[in-house]
Amino acid sequence: MTGPNRGQRNEMVARAINALPLLNRLRRGEISEADARAAVSGVFPTGIVFQVFLLHIARPHVYPIADQHVFRTYGVHRVVKAPKTWTTYTGYQAYFSDIAEAMGIARMTSAVRDLKRIDNALMEFGQFLKRYQYP
Repeated sequence: MTGPNRGQRNEMVARAINALPLLNRLRRGEISEADARAAVSGVFPTGIVFQVFLLHIARPHVYPIADQHVFRTYGVHRVVKAPKTWTTYTGYQAYFSDIAEAMGIARMTSAVRDLKRIDNALMEFGQFLKRYQYP
């Protein structure tokens, strides 16, 4: 850490590191999605963004990145509220899948680089909306 907390333990980082065995089990397909979701909610009990981030690290082809910018893009394109629950995030996953399918990109580990391009495009458009159009 930098600033006044330099040299002190960062609890969020520590919790994420402690979750590595779980993430590796998810990556290898050894635990169910429901068990993984339950486990990450124990690591980060509030908000969905950090929970999804842990799952994204393990399975980026299944869990697209979650942040304010991609959710803003999704909200404008589908006229919905930004995901704040797993139910609404599932809608975002379907939206992401529709884009990948339209581009002919399989949701497989071998296509992670191309899927990342979709993540990047949705993020850039969400940033554009924040700067120029969307309140």
